[in-house]
Amino acid sequence: MTIEGRVLRAAPIGAVLVLLTTACGAGEPSAGGGGEPSPSASATEPVWGDESGLVVFDQEERKFLAVLDPVDGTERDRILLPEDNAMFPDPEAPTTFSADYSHYYRFLSEEIEIFRLEGEKDEARLVRTISPQESTLAGGNPEIEDDLHYDVETGLLWYAERNMDTRTVYTVDIEGEEEPEKVGRFDDPNASWVPGPNGPAEAEIGYTGEGPSEHPVIRYQEVDGERRVNAVVFPREYPISRGMGVRDIELYDTGLLRKGENQYLVANNRTGMLPEGPAAGEIIEVTVSPDLEIEEWRTIVPERESPVGFFCLSPDGKSLVVEASGEWYTLPLDDPENSVKVPKEESGPWLVGWI
Repeated sequence: MTIEGRVLRAAPIGAVLVLLTTACGAGEPSAGGGGEPSPSASATEPVWGDESGLVVFDQEERKFLAVLDPVDGTERDRILLPEDNAMFPDPEAPTTFSADYSHYYRFLSEEIEIFRLEGEKDEARLVRTISPQESTLAGGNPEIEDDLHYDVETGLLWYAERNMDTRTVYTVDIEGEEEPEKVGRFDDPNASWVPGPNGPAEAEIGYTGEGPSEHPVIRYQEVDGERRVNAVVFPREYPISRGMGVRDIELYDTGLLRKGENQYLVANNRTGMLPEGPAAGEIIEVTVSPDLEIEEWRTIVPERESPVGFFCLSPDGKSLVVEASGEWYTLPLDDPENSVKVPKEESGPWLVGWI
C-alpha cells in the first residue's frame, strides 16, 4: 500500500535551535523522544510514557494527551492536561512539552507554569511556577516573554525577562526548587537570541553553497563559533524590477529530523516551485560532513500528489509516521512502500510525536 495525498493541513517552519535534533518534524519540529520515565514517580504505579506509541493531542470534556498503537490506532495511555482555554490550541507550538513528554510548560498571566505528566489516566501536576526575578527602576516587575526554549541535552528551560531597555535571559530546571540562573543580558531589549554553548547569543545564518542549484545545500545557524544545521535549502535566483536580481530560498522543509550523528531527514512541501529539483511530497535522507557540506542525499519516501504535513521518527529510528491529506501512515524506512494506514476518527486528534 502506498501513501495517498491530496490536501494537507498547513504546518509552519520556525523550530528553535535547541529542538532541531528531536525526533519529529512539522515546522519546529515538535518535541518527541523516547526518554526514561521520571525517577521520582513510584515504582508501583503506572507512569505516563511507559507505553511506546504515537502521541496525540485531543479534547473531549478536558484536553489530554494520549498514546496510540502505531499500527491499529488503539489507545494505550492517556493523561489529562491543565484546564485553560489558551493552553494548547494546536500542535504548532514546539516548545510546549519536554522531549520525553514528561513535562508540560506554558506562559500564563506573566508567569511560567511547569507541570509533570505522570500516572495512567491521571492528571498533569503543577510542580513549579516561575515569576519575574528582578524589579524595574519604578519598582514593578519586568515582563516574562512567552518565547520558551527547552534544551533537550540539559533539561533546562530558557526564558527571557524584558525590561524597558534590557533583556535578561535565565535558565531553570523543570524540576526542583532551585532559583532560575541568570545566564546573559542584552542591552537591546529587542535583540533576537537563541540558547548557545556559552549562554544566550544572537545567531548568524549562513549557507554552505551558492545558488542557483538543482541540489540542496545546508543553511546553518552559527552561535559562538559553533555551526549547527538549521535547514536544507535550494538557493535560487529570481529577477525583480529594474533588472536587479535577488536571492531567494526554496526550502526542502516541513521539519528537520536528526536520524543519526550526521544524517537528517527532510521533506519537500513546496509544490511546483522546483522544476528541476526533487518532487513535492518526497522525504529525503541527507548525509552531512563535519564542515556541514552535503555528502549524499537520497529519496527514501517517493513523491506523492501533495506535500507532507507532518512526519515523525520512531524512537528506534527504524520507522516513520507520516501525515498526508489528514490521514496517518506508518512505514518502515527500509521498505517505505509497505506503509500501513493508521485508523483514526475523521475529525480526530492532532498527531504531535512518537515516544
